[in-house]
Amino acid sequence: GDLARWLPDGNIEFKGRIDQQVKIRGFRIELEEIESQLLKHNLVKQAVVIDRKNKEEKYLCAYIVPTSSPAPEVSELKAYLNRILPDYMIPSFFVFLERIPLNPNGKIDRKALPEPGVGAAINEFTAPRDDVEKLMAEIWADVLKLQSSVGIDDNFFDLGGHSLNATVLTARMHKVFNVKIPLKEFFQRGCIREVAEYIKKALKEDFAAIEPAEKKEYYPLSSAHVRFYLLQ
Repeated sequence: GDLARWLPDGNIEFKGRIDQQVKIRGFRIELEEIESQLLKHNLVKQAVVIDRKNKEEKYLCAYIVPTSSPAPEVSELKAYLNRILPDYMIPSFFVFLERIPLNPNGKIDRKALPEPGVGAAINEFTAPRDDVEKLMAEIWADVLKLQSSVGIDDNFFDLGGHSLNATVLTARMHKVFNVKIPLKEFFQRGCIREVAEYIKKALKEDFAAIEPAEKKEYYPLSSAHVRFYLLQ
């Protein structure tokens, strides 16, 4: 699927991909596979998925034309895809559009698709109501590196969250609240209001940090080290 050309000097110049395959965080992803699964959702009329890049990393963005108004919740689409696809194939952003832009040839004009945040639904700000929600809002803002306050109905994924920082976030909440939240449960909720309800009802499970070993002149080999020693 690679597109290249052979130069007169014998070198090969890589031009890109013939198909829509991209590489995100080391995983090769077929964008059409994500689009196909989105189109099976009864509230999705059209779907286009592209890769974008910010200062830190590449990420996936899905553009959706819903079958009716109001558009489906981002958390609902995330949870739906999470049941079918691995987490690295779940788009970080969902943008809802009235129509997908086309070029003069009638093909999808991917360059005309807006940046994430443009055309996306924004929830009305609702401030935290108790100590649990206040603490959660502080943790979310820190993990997502947000300058503004987080409302209890703001969706984690609408704010730029993805599976990697969701893992960091659930670990932080486990440490603070002594409640372990499975990623699947987190994806199905996605906002502070609903996650806080889960934390208040869940059984407590103490957070156990891995402490550094005491300083010694030498340490017993791990099984991986033993293998390296034997190979040498």
